[in-house]
Amino acid sequence: MLAKKYVIFLFTALLLCCYKISYAEKSFSHWDNLLNVTMGAVGNDKIYQRFAKGQCTWYAWGRFHEVYKKKIKFKQKLGLDAKLWPRLIRNCKINTELTTQSIAISEAGEYGHLIFIEHVEGNTVYYTEANGDGNGLYDRGVDCVLKKAERGDEFMKQFRWFVHP
Repeated sequence: MLAKKYVIFLFTALLLCCYKISYAEKSFSHWDNLLNVTMGAVGNDKIYQRFAKGQCTWYAWGRFHEVYKKKIKFKQKLGLDAKLWPRLIRNCKINTELTTQSIAISEAGEYGHLIFIEHVEGNTVYYTEANGDGNGLYDRGVDCVLKKAERGDEFMKQFRWFVHP
């Protein structure tokens, strides 16, 4: 009888452990620990060398270069506003597929906007950006830090194009 109670106890304990592990996996990502942490070596001018420091183009181009060891090349030297990137990039794939470690392009507004997609987990998108506030300056602790959004929210809906290596 004691053995039967012991088996029931172990079985119940195992179920509770499985429930807690399953619950934790669904509700928490280790990426949440990195929210508001600067991603990338933004102080390295050898990587973040193109475009004016603090602009979304500066950060997205540099982060892509840092991650893939590949410099994005364009069909022209000037007039490289973010919203023009889908037509001007010549050495990367551009499509509508939101994936981890891609650049997302918004054509909204006068210049458009770029963000770097660090990770996609289900409907959650972890991204980094510079100049999200439009001030044109690099603000430590605000720019280039990990942020989180959901695929269907208004912010993410503006990004139609994605750059892949």
